[in-house]
Amino acid sequence: MFKDRYNLLIIVFYVLALMSFYFMDLSKYSKVIFYITDFILCFILGFLFFIRNKDKNEFTFKEILFIAITLRIILLFVNPVTSDDYYRYLWDGRVQAEGLNPFQYSPEELTKLQDDVIYPKVTYPDIKTIYPPLSQVVFYLGYIISGVNTIGLKILYLFFSGGILYFLFNSLKLLKVNTNYIFLYVLSPLVIFEFFINAHIDILILFFISAFIYFTLSGNTGPAFLFLSLSILSKTYSLIFLPVYVFHLYRSGMSVKNIFLQSFYFFLPMLFLTFYGSSIGNIYITMQNYMQHWYSNNLIFVSLNSLLNVLNIYDHQIARVIMIIFFLTAYVFILRSKLSIIQKLYLVSFFYLFFAHTVHQWYVTLIVLFLPVCFSYSALYWSGIIGLTNITVFYFLRDNVWEDFMPVLIAEYMVLAVLIVFDIRRFFLPLRLQDSKHI
Repeated sequence: MFKDRYNLLIIVFYVLALMSFYFMDLSKYSKVIFYITDFILCFILGFLFFIRNKDKNEFTFKEILFIAITLRIILLFVNPVTSDDYYRYLWDGRVQAEGLNPFQYSPEELTKLQDDVIYPKVTYPDIKTIYPPLSQVVFYLGYIISGVNTIGLKILYLFFSGGILYFLFNSLKLLKVNTNYIFLYVLSPLVIFEFFINAHIDILILFFISAFIYFTLSGNTGPAFLFLSLSILSKTYSLIFLPVYVFHLYRSGMSVKNIFLQSFYFFLPMLFLTFYGSSIGNIYITMQNYMQHWYSNNLIFVSLNSLLNVLNIYDHQIARVIMIIFFLTAYVFILRSKLSIIQKLYLVSFFYLFFAHTVHQWYVTLIVLFLPVCFSYSALYWSGIIGLTNITVFYFLRDNVWEDFMPVLIAEYMVLAVLIVFDIRRFFLPLRLQDSKHI
């Protein structure tokens, strides 16, 4: 596996960087600085490993799986550092373990379950859960396995990680791309830190989307619809992929009738919504609250809002509407283009985040998933620079003030704007050359 001693040396340093979290006795906000430093180190190590191996003999799937699972197992017992979302996960899991519906009651309404461990740390206890049904299943299982800590969740995440690697590996085979490109995902500190330190549930949607990508590439329409539906039931934003996929099938020559028949696989999992009864509708009320009031880490939104303020317009809902218009414009352009389905899915993901009013670090794991099958400089850069935005968490824990750190925000979005233009030109160049041959 490690005949190349430099490969072995890089992985050893990566392992030591992860293990160091067990030996740092720091204050909570100082640990964030260590987290950022370790993140940068691991990003450099992962990039060096990829550069060294991207054109060499391919690692076997067993070797890739061994490296990935080893790095992730190391962090099973590390407590989250830069996020407290896991308290809501544990709370929702506990509510279900008590036979109650997390969509029906907010934490502050369930006085009998309020304890001194989880409840005081749940943010927005007056709001009902925002997490869809399949995420709730994972919360329940995680709580059953390990109770009031994240170990149970992380154990489940190991299985999702194995599934993601299986689908990515085979997708690369179908694309005839060197399977060593999978290390762009395997060694991404954003993926490892956000899922196996901070325990974010977004790994679930990545699992379903990776399966959707594989079955799309292999031409298996039914399973592709099925896994796309399951991804929506874990995080609703993946609904953005549905029109892209349907339009792809239509352009590929599938009749409207056959598309309609195959969509049975899409609607079948939706029956799971009935398990939670009519209270499932409360999730949309919570999401509406999120869409109207929360924002973080987007220079475009901040700039628009500031410009509107100069014009004596102080309603930031207008800025949100403008951002949606920007996204829809990009979406229609991508949909109508002649790009490959994978390139379209990547660009839709990118612009969904680029024009979002809130871009938390773990959201960007979505485009890291596409890195092996659709390499882009924009995704690679974003997966690295996003780690620096945790400086906002540092100041919040130290000063109790949540405010974006503008130098990082500017570096993040100014460079991203340049790189995405460069990537789009790379994607369209082969199409232009192909068209020129027909003139």
